[in-house]
Amino acid sequence: MSGGVLCTPEQASCLIPNLIDELRLPCPLDGAGGLVLCGLGYNGQKVTVRVLDGVLEVEGVPAEEVEAIRERRCAHCVCCSAR
Repeated sequence: MSGGVLCTPEQASCLIPNLIDELRLPCPLDGAGGLVLCGLGYNGQKVTVRVLDGVLEVEGVPAEEVEAIRERRCAHCVCCSAR
């Protein structure tokens, strides 16, 4: 259950908090490349998000769920409410 999502840094800022409910301490990820966030999703599943240039790689959340979250308006951010 891994997929990539094309997005701007602003979109990533809104998407990531909707994917990861609880961040975990980082583990050694030698050679992983990019910024890697590990944690638990809202259903208690393990989620890993790798932030690369213009792309989020998401493991632990089905692609259709990521897309549904992405299409919703961000409830936390004023900058996204104008979409």
